[in-house]
Amino acid sequence: MTDEPRKRALLALLERGRREEHAVWDLFTEAEKAASGTFEHWGLKDLVAHISEWKDRDASRLDPANQGMTSEEPTDFDQANTGIFEAHRHKSWLQVVDFEAQAFSHLVSSVKALSEVVLLDPQAYAWTEGRTPCWIAAFTGYSHPQDHLSRFLVERGDLETAETIQLRIVDVMGSVDDSPRAKGANLYNLACFYALNGMADGAIHNLSLSFPLRPDLVDWSKKDSDLDSLRGMPAFQALYGS
Repeated sequence: MTDEPRKRALLALLERGRREEHAVWDLFTEAEKAASGTFEHWGLKDLVAHISEWKDRDASRLDPANQGMTSEEPTDFDQANTGIFEAHRHKSWLQVVDFEAQAFSHLVSSVKALSEVVLLDPQAYAWTEGRTPCWIAAFTGYSHPQDHLSRFLVERGDLETAETIQLRIVDVMGSVDDSPRAKGANLYNLACFYALNGMADGAIHNLSLSFPLRPDLVDWSKKDSDLDSLRGMPAFQALYGS
């Protein structure tokens, strides 16, 4: 049998991510789990349904059986996410949990069906736009859920746990793809988290690490509303030179 260590590591990461997601669920009461939210303010089951829907969709896109039949990514994610919210909003917590299990199983089976060579090939699928299928699976199965859970915890006032999750995302995703492109994006996203939560020093520090790795993010940062809290600060302005 051909040894596929990176594939095994990816599958282990997906399992780890699911355990960590369930650990966050355990912080909520049964009443909180059952509660429905609005599109502007999701409840936990709305969030779990959203995360699971994207796992299921990307699992379908990664599945080698779907080659040549893969739909493009939506051009309007707000519209897509509204549709996901409406499709699941009337489900019970138990129905959403059942869907989560199915979506996770689908993602794992799609990854298992790919060889390690394909998983690490950035040209394997046109729709990945230069990202490896391994990175796509890690993002949809780990980074995306963890980021949402972190932001959800911020709304509950648990900033410490939320920050721990964000730091973990940078570390874990770096183990999947340690390229400057990926590392710069991870650090930039961490900077946005800090900026949104009143931690300017952390935001500016991570931007200073991100920009040399991803110069293309410099112009984007000038209009990114996530960083608006920093704009009047000399240390932030110094990132752009004189």
